Amino acid sequence: MNEPKRRGRPPKACTECGQASGHYDDCSRGMGVVTHSNIDAALRQAGVSAAQNYADRVWEGQSESADRAWRVQRVKEALKAQGLSFEGVVLS
Repeated sequence: MNEPKRRGRPPKACTECGQASGHYDDCSRGMGVVTHSNIDAALRQAGVSAAQNYADRVWEGQSESADRAWRVQRVKEALKAQGLSFEGVVLS
């Protein structure tokens, strides 16, 4: 009875699952929702391990003029801090 007025346009419902906010688990449009399980599953499907993906991001964030051994050590430390293994990681 005393609910505040809703302002603005109502949210559009998903054409696939019909939800106005969020998506059902089996909705393909809901794949944009980022959760840790979605990330891990997507990486496994793509054939890329989480360690390789993270190592690539750390590697690219470092200066190319830095010593290669130092850069490799930084990647190893970053992976260890995330609880990931360096085994099987290939650096360019």
